[in-house]
Amino acid sequence: MPLCNCSLCGNVYQKVYSDICHPCSKQNDAILCKIIEYVSTSEKENFLLESISAELNIDINIVKYLNKKGDLIQIKNKLLFTCRKCNEEFQPTCHKLEFCPNCQQNTYNSVYKEKESLNKSNLLSQLENSIKSKAAAKKRKDSDHDYGFKNSNS
Repeated sequence: MPLCNCSLCGNVYQKVYSDICHPCSKQNDAILCKIIEYVSTSEKENFLLESISAELNIDINIVKYLNKKGDLIQIKNKLLFTCRKCNEEFQPTCHKLEFCPNCQQNTYNSVYKEKESLNKSNLLSQLENSIKSKAAAKKRKDSDHDYGFKNSNS
């Protein structure tokens, strides 16, 4: 079994199946139970990860880690996320989303337009290179008929 550093506390441990050490795993299990109980028993309809962290006095990185790992999936209908781009709150369709649907669509559209633009510029440069190579080939072909002799009629 390989030795690894725990992704949460940094301590060295023997990796069996998890990317965190046994003490952190136990702590995360307790935190997960605390979060699920809090969200399930609260009268609030939706919770930001940041508010869960603040209200339960839990490190936000641990809450995000549990979410990224998929441990908060059973309460996902009550979770709200803050978009990393526009700071709008949204309810995600997947537990790993970091951008609201509008920002996702805008990013997709801009990437698609850039790709199209690159394809067009790439096609233009290929066409220019093709024209240049054909012109160079024609010039070579025309110069091949000269054979280096001067016209004797002059």
